[in-house]
Amino acid sequence: ELLSDSTGATSSPLHHDPYAGLLVQQIGRKRCALLPPDSPSTQSLPRHSLLQGNSSPVDPFAPRRDTERYPDYPAAAVLEHVLSEGDALLIPRRWWHAVRTDDSTFASFSLTLWWDGASADAEAERFVRGVLESKERRDEGARTVGAERNG
Repeated sequence: ELLSDSTGATSSPLHHDPYAGLLVQQIGRKRCALLPPDSPSTQSLPRHSLLQGNSSPVDPFAPRRDTERYPDYPAAAVLEHVLSEGDALLIPRRWWHAVRTDDSTFASFSLTLWWDGASADAEAERFVRGVLESKERRDEGARTVGAERNG
């Protein structure tokens, strides 16, 4: 378990963990970015160093700027979400993620729970992939409806 509190702007770098985790926001708001481990965008991520191979200097919240700084990093389809008080985010094992205190938040408090286990990892990954697929279908449907209205 990890308790995290802050005042003002705080962030974690883009990284992945060896365990699945559940980030629970208690006070304030946090912006979260997720990238699946098998995405082409994560395969070419620059790493901080050999000792910090699970973290990257790329800022997923500013992909255009980082595409310029890191030309081998393609513009990624980053899944972003803002956690408000009482929200929770499931982060599957080895998924790249970064967290930043929302600009409108003065104080923030969250709790992260990690667990290790193949069955829990598989369930967490299936759940998050299902959410991503649902979002893609919804976005595609919105584009189709917009094209029909404009056409």
